[in-house]
Amino acid sequence: MALLPAIVALVKTFWIPLTLWGFRNGISLYHQLRATYASNASRIRPCPASTQRALNLLFFSALTCLLLSFQSPPNIFRETRSKLQTPPDVLFARLRHIRPHAEVDELLRDRLQSKESKLLYLAYGHDTFAHCVYCSSSDPISYLVYSLPSLLTPHLAHAAVLALTTSGLFTGTGGARWRPHITLAVLAMAAGELYMVATFNISDNVKSTRWNELDFFHDNLRLYRLAAFMTIDMVLAGVKWLSATQRLFVQPPKTSERLMALLQASEGGSMRQGAAGAVLNAVARDRRLRGRWEEYWRVEEELSTSRGVIEAERRAVERVDVRTINNRADQLANDVVDRLVPGVFEQQTNT
Repeated sequence: MALLPAIVALVKTFWIPLTLWGFRNGISLYHQLRATYASNASRIRPCPASTQRALNLLFFSALTCLLLSFQSPPNIFRETRSKLQTPPDVLFARLRHIRPHAEVDELLRDRLQSKESKLLYLAYGHDTFAHCVYCSSSDPISYLVYSLPSLLTPHLAHAAVLALTTSGLFTGTGGARWRPHITLAVLAMAAGELYMVATFNISDNVKSTRWNELDFFHDNLRLYRLAAFMTIDMVLAGVKWLSATQRLFVQPPKTSERLMALLQASEGGSMRQGAAGAVLNAVARDRRLRGRWEEYWRVEEELSTSRGVIEAERRAVERVDVRTINNRADQLANDVVDRLVPGVFEQQTNT
């Protein structure tokens, strides 16, 4: 098919910017994956409800594209299995044996008299060729101008779905981070499709001598467009699920969020300290509780100063590596602080 060489030519045209973009983002992705696996700051969590809504919408969009791919647009050459050189009278006589005659068939019969008109029909599709009132085979650009809305409408509809799935109001703050990448992908795909339609050589079908050798460019382009939509939906769903569950693409919290978490932890500690002070004050004011408190510390002092306890402590210190204890204490303190303010030690390490 001639569509594949058109895709190859398109890739060659934008080879350098695509290579630079892929190289830059590939290095960034490598460092991000390496930092994610090397750090213990990220914790795998269940998928949030907001992300689940976006995943359901993306699944519905991909399923819709899959179902649409099984529906072929009307094409009289494929329906009648006729080659390009078939006379219009024979072509439409075969068509009447397949389906009932329609009013648009008479209009197509008058327009499909020349070889150029048949080539334009294969390039721009059934609807464009049948309903364009100002187009003519002598001016192929008129078909391109008329087909622009039908070419851009699927991209706009798909862009609206992607915008909804990356909206902060619909999917939370985690989905908005992927909107710039999705926007570039949508614009690149729409621009690439317009470029292929504008540069398609309609004379490639002149050499075909059988109907199965014809390049149904418009129909094939529609199929590839739906496949690209499904690919984008699945890729976006995958990265959103990985980032939402903190398996990959984990972003460290912002400075304001870390300060807020630290402030909340400090307030909680102050409240617990105040509660402990109130308990001690109540114990000191009650004679019976104060007596039990003093008795407890008297027994503790006698036990700690006894010869047997002192000898046991000395033997225990000799058997224990003090450096190991200090390292474990430092690790425990780091874990406690990291739970209060996630990502603080990872950021210090990166800087």
